[in-house]
Amino acid sequence: VKLGRKILLVGEAPGEVEEQRGEFFIGPTGDLLNERILPFSGVKRAEIAITNALLCRPGRKLSPGEWKTAIACCIPRLAADVRRAAPKIIVAAGKRSLQSLTGRAQITAWTGAPIQGWKATVKEKEDGSIDLKEPGKTDKVTADFSSYTILPVMHPAWHFRGSNINYLPMSRIHFERAKWLAEGRLEKWTWPETIIDAGKPALQLLNLLRKRGRSGLRISYDVESIGADPFSSPLSCIGVGHREIGAVSLPWESYNAGKWGLVKGVASAKSGIEK
Repeated sequence: VKLGRKILLVGEAPGEVEEQRGEFFIGPTGDLLNERILPFSGVKRAEIAITNALLCRPGRKLSPGEWKTAIACCIPRLAADVRRAAPKIIVAAGKRSLQSLTGRAQITAWTGAPIQGWKATVKEKEDGSIDLKEPGKTDKVTADFSSYTILPVMHPAWHFRGSNINYLPMSRIHFERAKWLAEGRLEKWTWPETIIDAGKPALQLLNLLRKRGRSGLRISYDVESIGADPFSSPLSCIGVGHREIGAVSLPWESYNAGKWGLVKGVASAKSGIEK
């Protein structure tokens, strides 16, 4: 791990060529990172330190439990790498990197959103397996990433699957965001008041956002879909907002949100709120 770098990139595990040469992000994945992501993000390869959640290459596809065990075995070394690098921001490339640094493994739910790292403890269970979890009051901390900001991103190799190469602009934005975070150029995000149920309050806020947008204020919007192709898949959620005014994030169809009760979607609520 190179020292004196503001950004530390943590990958998942080495591929065959990477293991043979003892280098990180080389081969096709490295070429994609070096030639098609970093240059468009304002980041130079020489400006970042790099390591992996695992330093050895799994010989086969691992189950989630086996990944957890492998991460637990390697997490003391990863913690030492992070302390040695002392970065301003850590980029977690892929869900196993994210799992090592935060305990979360849902990379698509967190990608692009800065979150804090976690404290992890490794314990041996009665059956001999290794567990990786947040420490209790009496547990010894094995690895501490809680003082670092983690930026989850999709692993560069993910772009080689299916039509994911079309999402290169997203990865470029996320690496640019990492640079801005490392340089202190991004303000701390404060979530605005958000309405998630279709009804009169949502319609009133939407009308306010439309009015302010027509007067020149930049309003953000996002559309989520179900399926691999966002251009033809059914809608699942529509979001519109401004950080100083508020946000409306509405599901398209109504659904049972468990302890929060029934959330009314746009499709079924439409006729009841148009007036």
